[in-house]
Amino acid sequence: MRIRSALLVFFLAIGGCASTPDVVDREARIGAAAAAFGRPFTYFYVPSEGAIEDAAFIAMSKTTGSSGMARQLAGLMSAATQSPLRVVVTGPSREKNERVVLDAVAALAGKSLPRLQFLFLGNPTYEAKIRSAIEPLDAEFFFAPY
Repeated sequence: MRIRSALLVFFLAIGGCASTPDVVDREARIGAAAAAFGRPFTYFYVPSEGAIEDAAFIAMSKTTGSSGMARQLAGLMSAATQSPLRVVVTGPSREKNERVVLDAVAALAGKSLPRLQFLFLGNPTYEAKIRSAIEPLDAEFFFAPY
């Protein structure tokens, strides 16, 4: 019985520690977005599931043309047809961020979203590619390195 209790406490402690870096990362990114973009904004976080899972996600997205996450982002962005919207997109996986944004923009092809202000908070390597994808939507693009 004591061993079970000790193991339960051990696993709960490990689980709590495992989620802490993700929470800290999200909070730091929200702070960086606020500093670069001001408030208010809608925050869209692209989580990383680890290198192998993220690579599989990207490969599947390239094969199927989209992901649920990209469709969710596209739906969010399309709200800018009705009213002004400020969106921040960020996450720890550079390649996954890029894939989700590019797939979301592809789903919005042909739409005009002049009320959309889009901040990409991420690696400068991807800025030009994401900017060139967002600008045909008539949206205002912003970038902040993270």
